Amino acid sequence: MWTPVLDTKQHGGKSKALLRALSQAIENGELSFGERLPPQRDLAHALNLSFQTVNTAYREAQMAGLIQSVVGRGSFVNARGSSGTGSFILAPGPGDQIDLSVTFLAHHPDLDRMFHETISSISQERSPAWMYQSRPVAGAHAHVAAGLDWLRGMNAGATMDRLFIVNGATHGVFLALSAVAKAGDTVLTENLTENGTIGAAHILGLELHGVESDEQGIIPEALEEACRRHRRVAALVWVPTFGNPTAHLAGPRRREQIAEIADRYDIAVIEDEVYKPLVDADLPAITTMLPKKGFFTTSFTKSVMTGLRVGYLVTPGPYTYRVASAMRCTTWSCAPLMSELATRWLADGDIDDIIRIRRTEAVARQELVSKYLEKHVRGSHPLAPYCWLKIPEGWTETSLAAELQERKILINTSAPFAIDPDAEPGIRVSLSGAPDRQTLERALTIIRDTFEKLPI
Repeated sequence: MWTPVLDTKQHGGKSKALLRALSQAIENGELSFGERLPPQRDLAHALNLSFQTVNTAYREAQMAGLIQSVVGRGSFVNARGSSGTGSFILAPGPGDQIDLSVTFLAHHPDLDRMFHETISSISQERSPAWMYQSRPVAGAHAHVAAGLDWLRGMNAGATMDRLFIVNGATHGVFLALSAVAKAGDTVLTENLTENGTIGAAHILGLELHGVESDEQGIIPEALEEACRRHRRVAALVWVPTFGNPTAHLAGPRRREQIAEIADRYDIAVIEDEVYKPLVDADLPAITTMLPKKGFFTTSFTKSVMTGLRVGYLVTPGPYTYRVASAMRCTTWSCAPLMSELATRWLADGDIDDIIRIRRTEAVARQELVSKYLEKHVRGSHPLAPYCWLKIPEGWTETSLAAELQERKILINTSAPFAIDPDAEPGIRVSLSGAPDRQTLERALTIIRDTFEKLPI
């Protein structure tokens, strides 16, 4: 059993000393991802501490994202030390590695032209009003109106009085969660899900539980069972379009089924649709099916340009005041310069042109996956920016990731996305991480060759 030596000389008392020891044990690898921690009462007895002291340390560790408590099973390490975190959180720095661990958009020369032309034009303006206003927190009227027009193409059901400009879809999810849930409430999501959702739940003190998913995302029967089984279910957060990391895509009927169950159990649904702009299909949005409890958020970071951290949150009418309050407490409003940049590109039609280019590039890169790794693919879509691979026989995801890193290829295991430490293992390969197709093809060849070898 893990029994640390506590340094109680620093400020904060014994609970803080235990929290520091836990953090250090994860950082130095003494505790690994998924490892079960000692039961609180056992650890309290071993360290001669009160149960309340250990409980406080575990609770703060969970809020910080270090551990995950699973009802009926115990507490498990939910984070890795910096040596295991890889480039998912820490930039790999210069070198000859091919980083397929992070989903960022490949460079395109048209973006350079658009950016320089627009910034040059903005710099010629004298005292633009949008740069000298602090209200409304939802965004300048012209910026919100431009977003409203763009969202019509995604069936988002937005209106001016319910639309907020946010600093990316992750920010949108955080605002929505803070509006519908309070500490101790249960939030449901895919059993493998966006890392940002996991982090937001920890920060807000929410109980996060995974729901079984398939090639269309959350399975309706599994969602209904989770709604019955868990207490105080406040919301479902899901990514219906290219769920991360599995690349699932929910069809119209699946989306309707999810909305029907949420309505029956009176829970909010927060749709993270950051990838929906890439899909040229008529798919319904939760806001039109759950007008009183449906949230919809999207942004430009995964479809236009990584650094264009501008997004939109469509909020149900009853929650607009709460979202506005959370907005003021986090970033006050979206950065107006970024909003102006997005607004001008929307007006010029440049964003639609770039998205069409992104779609063409995504299809070409997924074709390379089919060429080299087809038999290993568990989840993919022609327009998705990543694919989800099975672990070959004889390998573990950790040993496979380490071997690929030795061969200068960075990928992601299930660890950053797993709600439960026992989640099905896999490898996510971010196809957009390679600067060009030639580099991606070289990386996929190395992955294929590694998969076909038996580990030592």
